Amino acid sequence: MAIEEIYLTEKEQQIVDSIGQSQRETLQKLNVTSLTKYKSQIVGFRSEDLFFFLDCLNKGRIVVGNETDKGCRGKCQGGLFLTPNPESPQFKYIDDEVKDNFKRPLGGHLSFHAATRENVKMYSEIALLNPIHREVRPLIKDEQSLLNSCWGYLKGSGLIQVEEFYDALIDEIKEGASFNYKNRSPIYYTLGQYLNPQDKEFVTQLFNRVKCRKGIIIGFNEQLVERYGLPTVGDGYDIVFNVPEGHINLDTILGFETLGDYEEEVVGSILKR
Repeated sequence: MAIEEIYLTEKEQQIVDSIGQSQRETLQKLNVTSLTKYKSQIVGFRSEDLFFFLDCLNKGRIVVGNETDKGCRGKCQGGLFLTPNPESPQFKYIDDEVKDNFKRPLGGHLSFHAATRENVKMYSEIALLNPIHREVRPLIKDEQSLLNSCWGYLKGSGLIQVEEFYDALIDEIKEGASFNYKNRSPIYYTLGQYLNPQDKEFVTQLFNRVKCRKGIIIGFNEQLVERYGLPTVGDGYDIVFNVPEGHINLDTILGFETLGDYEEEVVGSILKR
């Protein structure tokens, strides 16, 4: 992919423009060609949107999902959800319930490579979810009413609701972007009622421009255990660290690996400045 083919939204361009020399040095340090080389030092990992990560570099910390942030990928207040690395020395100290949960979806193959593939497969659309979330959410008229129509039996607009809604939105765009029909059960909505006509076209164009994105995968080091103790069992085969302050420092990251040509080009162009 040529650099001139890189598409950034206005908000993403602002994130990139905010990266200074110190952030570039951190980006250079954390940008690794293969996390597999450091597998014995990685406690857990997760896939992320590159621009979420770049924004975290600018802020000097990674925000952990909580009820006060209007973000996605948050599951509970102060909870950092990761896929565990069974080749970490710390894995033997993790609760048996976590290990049992972890074995099932991987078919019993407890290897770093299998776990990584499973994580990327499960969160493969996070690189689509975040730009759609950042750009489309402000366009929706009366979002709470829309969420209520989707989940009438739930109160408020919890982060799981929001993430599931934007996941479903991506599915709808893929299926034609008519915005005029109800999506599959159990998530029902008619998005067209909540978007202006010009915004519908923007959403479709946005998706076509970002669909090449693959995201990144981040490996976290043992400082997580040192600071927050052993994790508990999370959803599916995730482990969760209790982070009451709502953010973690960048020194808990061992490194990240780009998962596609787009991300590699963006990171490369930033480092060449």
